[in-house]
Amino acid sequence: MRRREFLMRSCGGLGALAFSSLVACATPQAAKTHFAPRAKRIIFLFMKGGPSAIDTFDPKPLLDRDHGKPFPGTRPRVAFAKTGTLLIADEVQTGLGRTGYPFYYQALGWAPDLVSVGKALGSGIPVGAALVSERVAKTISAGDHGTTYGGNLLACRAAAYFLEQLTDKGLLDHVRSVSAHLERRLRTLALRHPVVVEVRGAGLMRGIELKIDATAIVEHARGHGLLVNRTATRVVRLLPPLTIEAAEIDDAVDILDGIFASLPAEVGA
Repeated sequence: MRRREFLMRSCGGLGALAFSSLVACATPQAAKTHFAPRAKRIIFLFMKGGPSAIDTFDPKPLLDRDHGKPFPGTRPRVAFAKTGTLLIADEVQTGLGRTGYPFYYQALGWAPDLVSVGKALGSGIPVGAALVSERVAKTISAGDHGTTYGGNLLACRAAAYFLEQLTDKGLLDHVRSVSAHLERRLRTLALRHPVVVEVRGAGLMRGIELKIDATAIVEHARGHGLLVNRTATRVVRLLPPLTIEAAEIDDAVDILDGIFASLPAEVGA
C-alpha cells in the first residue's frame, strides 16, 4: 500500500482533528487559504469527488457541528473494496453507547479497520484507545505505536469500570430507553413550533435545526438552568449524560418548549 499524506473531510461540517494536526474546513477555499501554507503536502478530498484514490478514510459518523446527518454507507464501501482503502471510524464522540449502539459504525453497517475511542471511555478520566481489525493487527507489532500516557493504572481502571457498566450493568439498555423518550419529546416539540426546521441525531446525541440563529436560544436555556450548545449557526445541540432519566428529559424539553413559545410569531413564519 502506498503511503500518502492527506486529510479527507466528510461532508458538510467540522471534521475530526486529523493528520498533521489539521482541522477540516467548511470549504476547499478556506482549507487552501488558512491551512495549505502550513501543510503543503496535505490533499483535501471532498465527498463530491468520491474517495477514489486514497489509502485511508476517516468518516466521523455523526458530524460535530450538525449532529445527526449520517454518512452514506454504500458508495464508500464500494470504493474501499476497489482501492484497498482502510476505513477509520472516529467514535470518540459517537461511540460507547452515546448513540444507543456500542459503536455507531454498527448502525451504518460498516466494518472499519481502525476505531478511535475516548471521552466516555474514562467517564471524565483522560484516556483513549485505538481498536484495530485483524487485517491491521497483522501489520503491526508491540512498540510500533507508543504513548507517554499509555498504561496509566487509574485511567485503565476507570475505562474498565465504565465498560462494565455499559455492557454488563444495563447502561446501554438505559440509553436506548431514554433515547426513545427523548426522540418522541423532541419530535412533538418540532410539531408545536414552526421555528424548528428539523430534529435529527441518534441516541443521546441530538440536534435541533432552527430557522433562526441558535445563540439566543442557548442563552435563554442557560438562564433557565438548562445547558445546551450552539454548534452550527442554527443548530441547538443536546448531548445529555448517559445516566439521564426520563423525568430530566421532560424538564429539559419543557424548558425549550417555553422558550420557543415565547418567540415572536413572525420568527417561525
